[in-house]
Amino acid sequence: MGKKPQDVTFQSADRTDLYGCFRCPPGAGRFPAVIFIHGGFGNNKEYTRELLDWGIAELLLREGFVVFSTDYRMEPEEKAIDDVIACFEYVSEMSFVDGDKIVYFGDSHGSFLGVMAAMRTDAFAIIHCWGVAHFAEWYEYIKDSQSPGLQQIAKMFKESFGGTPDQVPEAYRQASVVAHVDKLRCPVLIIHGEKDDEVPVTQAYKLADSLKRLKHEYELKIFENEGHGIRDSEAKKEMESVVLEFLKRHLK
Repeated sequence: MGKKPQDVTFQSADRTDLYGCFRCPPGAGRFPAVIFIHGGFGNNKEYTRELLDWGIAELLLREGFVVFSTDYRMEPEEKAIDDVIACFEYVSEMSFVDGDKIVYFGDSHGSFLGVMAAMRTDAFAIIHCWGVAHFAEWYEYIKDSQSPGLQQIAKMFKESFGGTPDQVPEAYRQASVVAHVDKLRCPVLIIHGEKDDEVPVTQAYKLADSLKRLKHEYELKIFENEGHGIRDSEAKKEMESVVLEFLKRHLK
């Protein structure tokens, strides 16, 4: 296969065509795989391809992982989760992938989708990067934001859930990762920036606390000088090291 990115089309459960791309280590064998799930919203082929240019994707490729990046539909959320599950099933059937060693690696919104998909699949591990874990608390944070983008998301939440968290608390609770962590069966690595002003670091702590209460295996890495995403070159190297050590530790 080599290292050249390859575009593929696969189908979700309702027969919707989905886009993905992957890179495979050289040589023969069945490799562990990492599924990258981009942030923002779905139907973004360019962003899907960009994730395979991440330094961490290059590192994992060199370490013998298939790296697969998937797109998904913009809405509704349940369809997006179904799309990620369809990707997992597609990757698990690749002849050169070890279906028992597939990892979800989510970026922002992709982190939420990865965790929710992992509750319905036999994922080997989850890497949750600067993602939302508790929708009600995040709504309260973003509803008065100065960011038009975050204000729009708050409006979308209100319309989608049929009200505010005070009006329909159960809808927000059921949609949140922290309400369902008891369904997870694999270790979780949580990565977040202390200075994240889009998804505050309290979301990472909320997820970690939920896992801790259940005595679920997890690791938490907070980068004190980073925001929504890791930008500093040295911090990126440290993140890459943390991810690789986490995966190697559990691959033993």
